[in-house]
Amino acid sequence: MSQTVKALLKLSDRLFAQKAAFDRLNQDIADLFFPERATFTRQHCIGEDLAAHLFDSYTVRARRDLGNAFSAMLRPRGQDWFSIRAVGVDHLSAHGRTWLEGSAGVMRRVFYDARTRFVRAMKETDHDYAAFGNGVLTCEPTHDRDSLIYRNWHLANVAWSEDEHGFPSPVVRKDRMTARQLARHPGNELPQRVRDCAEDADREDTEFDVLHVVMPSEQWQNYSDRKLRQPWASAYVLKEPEGLLRVEGVRSKRYVIPRWQTLSGSPYALSPATIVALPDARMIQKLAMILMEAGEKRIDPPTIATKGAVLSDVNIFAGGTTWVDKVYDERLGPALRTLDLGGDPGFGEAMLANVRSAIADAFYLNKLTLPQTGKTAYETARLVEEYIRAAIPLFEPLETEYTQPVLDASFAELMALGAFGPPDDVPEELRGADVEFQFSNPLQEAIEAQKATKMQGLGALLGVAAQMEQAQQLQSGRQINVIEMFRDAGMATTPASWWNDPDDAADDVATQPDMADQLSQVVAAAGGVKQVADAASSTARAAEALQGAFGAEGPTDQAGSPEPAYTSSKARLDGNASLL
Repeated sequence: MSQTVKALLKLSDRLFAQKAAFDRLNQDIADLFFPERATFTRQHCIGEDLAAHLFDSYTVRARRDLGNAFSAMLRPRGQDWFSIRAVGVDHLSAHGRTWLEGSAGVMRRVFYDARTRFVRAMKETDHDYAAFGNGVLTCEPTHDRDSLIYRNWHLANVAWSEDEHGFPSPVVRKDRMTARQLARHPGNELPQRVRDCAEDADREDTEFDVLHVVMPSEQWQNYSDRKLRQPWASAYVLKEPEGLLRVEGVRSKRYVIPRWQTLSGSPYALSPATIVALPDARMIQKLAMILMEAGEKRIDPPTIATKGAVLSDVNIFAGGTTWVDKVYDERLGPALRTLDLGGDPGFGEAMLANVRSAIADAFYLNKLTLPQTGKTAYETARLVEEYIRAAIPLFEPLETEYTQPVLDASFAELMALGAFGPPDDVPEELRGADVEFQFSNPLQEAIEAQKATKMQGLGALLGVAAQMEQAQQLQSGRQINVIEMFRDAGMATTPASWWNDPDDAADDVATQPDMADQLSQVVAAAGGVKQVADAASSTARAAEALQGAFGAEGPTDQAGSPEPAYTSSKARLDGNASLL
């Protein structure tokens, strides 16, 4: 047992030593963008003015706006922002669909139950992710295994390395727990010293240093002879006095560590927002200090007094009196005058505005919304495409590194707790199937909104092609293959699923009795399609769907209820993706 503890303590020391430089970088970032989190290399006192060193708050507000946008983009309240489906099951029965929808409903109730602290933990992780490019979140059962509890942890207290696949493992977390907290967990094996403190009312709040280590079970065999049946090993270690509090096999890793911009060779990611904005953040504080001093000098300029001529203190407050020697000759110059330092504060304000614009650009704040002005169909399409190109660097890691692991871990833990009902209640058609989560965000809504614009363009092409074909009917021969021209032009910008096989389309044409009459109908239909598309463009449905990350709404069904545009990601439950 002692050898296991010493080996785990050595692992902790090695991992935290490797991230010392990273903590210093995070401290600099926190000082400028996240002062309430600036405790990587020093500690704050309760009631301390955390932003006393700042002269301008724009850097903090930029990080705050981006961090707040994540919840609106990924987890919009009141909208079904995720669903569950079974992989490989093409035709589900009503019972199977009901079970999957019910399971998603159970997860939502858990998420928004105040006792699970999901909203609070996710909000804290959002801001860590925005500022530092990393976040640490745990999803684990409560002591009574009645529900889940979500917690966010300070990055300074968590260290990890990467496994052979590049995933964070093992994970080590430092914590300080009171004797009373240690005694409350029924699985802890407490040393006598801790037990004595827990049983004494005067000493129950005595704090002890604790390590939490999570690693794969096969790696745990290098630290202990004890074999675990579950895929992950979770161990709590007491540093002083040394002791192993408890070891248990768990179904999931318990830790969700979203990482934004990863670097090869480093287990820790960076935030492209704060890294790019660091020079501007330093500059804006310097500019703000200079402008503050310049404003004070212009409003309350410094005063020059002639030595020997002024007999009293310079009292420049309202109603104040300054005494001057009566024999002083004013022809030599005024005995007391203000100093005009000149300068142009407007130039400094322009520089400050430019730096703020650069910081907003670094934090994607000018890429979260689509301009809401009257645009043609072509202009709307180009705006949507530009929005997608600008938003992909923001949304891609959020989907794969953040939303999906949280859903995976929650589903695995709830499945182990029996939250979805007894195993026998799982429909037969779902047993053994893998689960897949589908989740929505404004990027997917933008992609879906492009379909309306593409339909409009295709309708316009159809109208032109029909008119050209009808014109050829009045000539002696066909000089242009209008059908091939229309297919080539249309298929270049629309999905292949919109088009029938050419042979099938030719058979349909051959069965038409009167080509000229059919083409006339096509022309009329094309005009109708164009009118419908123009109406869709005038209402700017695509633009309205992208009112921004702070209130985007997806398309609606016939009843008018939100119908989010989903992107799917297959859940990987660490070898336990099966429903059973």
